[in-house]
Amino acid sequence: VYKRQLFDQNMYISREHWLGTDDLGRDLLTRIMYGARISLTVGFVASFINLTVVVVYGGISGYYGGQVDNVMMRIVEILSGIPLLLYVILLMVVLRPGLQNILIALGLVYWLGMARIVRGQVLSLKEQDYVLAARTIGADNSRIIYKHLIPNAMGPIIVTATLNIPQAIFTEAFLSFIGLGVNAPMASWGVLANDALPSFRTYPWQLFFPAIAISVTMLAFNFLGDGLRDALDPKQMLLDHLRLDKRAVGTKEGCNEGDCGACTVVLGEERDGQLHYSAVNSCIRLAHSVNGMALWAVEDEQ
Repeated sequence: VYKRQLFDQNMYISREHWLGTDDLGRDLLTRIMYGARISLTVGFVASFINLTVVVVYGGISGYYGGQVDNVMMRIVEILSGIPLLLYVILLMVVLRPGLQNILIALGLVYWLGMARIVRGQVLSLKEQDYVLAARTIGADNSRIIYKHLIPNAMGPIIVTATLNIPQAIFTEAFLSFIGLGVNAPMASWGVLANDALPSFRTYPWQLFFPAIAISVTMLAFNFLGDGLRDALDPKQMLLDHLRLDKRAVGTKEGCNEGDCGACTVVLGEERDGQLHYSAVNSCIRLAHSVNGMALWAVEDEQ
């Protein structure tokens, strides 16, 4: 074993070691795959903890309103006045480095931004008719919040929770890079980057590959969050529904019902990755309003 490690130190990319080896002869690809377990665990667990906290905190703040909302939001604003990363560093200094302490530190501070989103969603939904109906039949406040309001606000909450995963991964990598993250023998991507820093000029690939793993993972989760935001947007869902039904959508402002051929419409046909427009000579009727722009649904007569 020792002989193999002696001759395998700092090897370049080869058939035996696809990403080379480190200064102790350990396979870099294996360490990156092992580090992915640590980094992804931190991202998912921290996001789940934040999601649990903000559903309770933001739901109570938005539903009760008044003095309760004022006090709870002032607490959030005070805590948000200092960068969250500084909170995490201070907590890690107090709690000592380790995987469990990283999860605790991230769970304690990274819920502040999501709390405002949950509160805003609950404020916009609590005056709906189904909430009034639930009160009329005697449902208590906790049931209204967690059975009616939160499920109807889950779209933006899920999107925000997804976008928090890469933020938690980057924070863990940064803490591990400066020595406040996980301890040996655990190897997260930040630990790999820290180990490769002294020999960066001589063996740059030892730092390059962990950095690529962090970047690709963060981009992937950001794209996933953007896709979920588009998929869960009710306005986008309405447009997709009209297009799939082969109904046209016009965008001319101030168009009166019965005014034939006055609008440029979208027939919902997508060819070569582009949406093709055409005019439809037909009577139109108001279907919906999106972002202050009149949206018209017409029957295709071409």
